[in-house]
This record gives sequence, C-alpha cells and structure tokens, in this order.
Amino acid sequence: MIAPRPFSAAILAGGQSSRLGYPKALLRLGTGHVLVEDLARRLGTISDDVFIVANDARVAVPGIPSWPDLIPGKAALGGILTAIEEARFDRVFVTACDMPYLSTELVSALARIDGDVVVPTVEGRLQPLFAMYSRRCASSIRERLVSDDLRVVGFFPSVDTRVVTEADVRSNDPDLASFRNMNTPATLRENYEWLNGE
Repeated sequence: MIAPRPFSAAILAGGQSSRLGYPKALLRLGTGHVLVEDLARRLGTISDDVFIVANDARVAVPGIPSWPDLIPGKAALGGILTAIEEARFDRVFVTACDMPYLSTELVSALARIDGDVVVPTVEGRLQPLFAMYSRRCASSIRERLVSDDLRVVGFFPSVDTRVVTEADVRSNDPDLASFRNMNTPATLRENYEWLNGE
C-alpha cells in the first residue's frame, strides 16, 4: 500500500459546547486523559505536525501547539482556515475535538486521495469536520467568511472536492466509530454505554 504524503493534523476545539454545558475537549472517556489529549496522541502516530485550534487556554495540551482563530467568531469554517494557515504541510486533516474513536487507518486512507478537499459521507451526509483540506482552499474560505456564509460545505463546489463513499469509509472503519461524537449529555451517555458494552 502506498504511504500517504506528509500531512498536518488539526483538532478544532473552539466551539462553545452550549448543548453540553462544558468544554467537550476536556471530557474524559476512560483513558485517564481528556479528549483533546487522546486525539493529539492518536494523530501523532500518523502525522509529524499535530496542533489544536482553540481560543480557550484550558484545552491546552503539554507539548502540543495551540493556535487561536485567525478570524474570531467565524465558527468551524474559521477554525478550518486557521488550521490551513498554521499547518506545516500543504494538506491538513481537520477533526472536531469530540470524536474519541477516530480511526488512524481511515485518516491515512483519506490522505492517500488527491484533492483540495477529501471528505467522507456517512448516512448520506458529508462529514466536513473529519476531512482533509489543502492550502488551495484558503482563498475560497476567506471569500465565504467575508460574506459571512459560514457553512463549511459552502465552498466545496469552488475547489477540487473528492467525496469518499460510506462503503469506502467502512473498509477502514467498519463500525463508523470515528463519527461517534459527544455533542449533548445524551450522546455522552451513549458513548459511555458503547465503550462499556452496555
């Protein structure tokens, strides 16, 4: 199997966590580490440039660089732009901070696909917070930010976007565990139950 080109990896931890009432990045799920640290450790096995995009100093991880949003108040799309601009390599994998079962095999598979955006689809929906972005996306994203169109997928038609089918996703992550997130108290409870086989 062909090894992917070097890529950066960014963890977006700038959300307000309003539905959860607590910074998602600081949750613990049985490993002894907070979520953002677990993700950084895992991504560090496949990327030489792992960093966090966050405006809250509480989510800092020792030894892992952290960058605030270049343009504050622009939601996830602004975080993606920051990730692209701060990345050491031409391509950066971007993930939300509340996806504790991220599959490094799936991330590596995405990195092997050429394209300005490489994004999986699960249950008929694109997953832009588990996707690969190239530097060529920056200008299109900035145009969207200026017009205050903050839909992440809004700029996809203006760049070379490759959509990865659910079947191909499952070939690297059969249970789609990478896409189990913790946005609400209910999903947090579901993840604990899933982890403990309840």
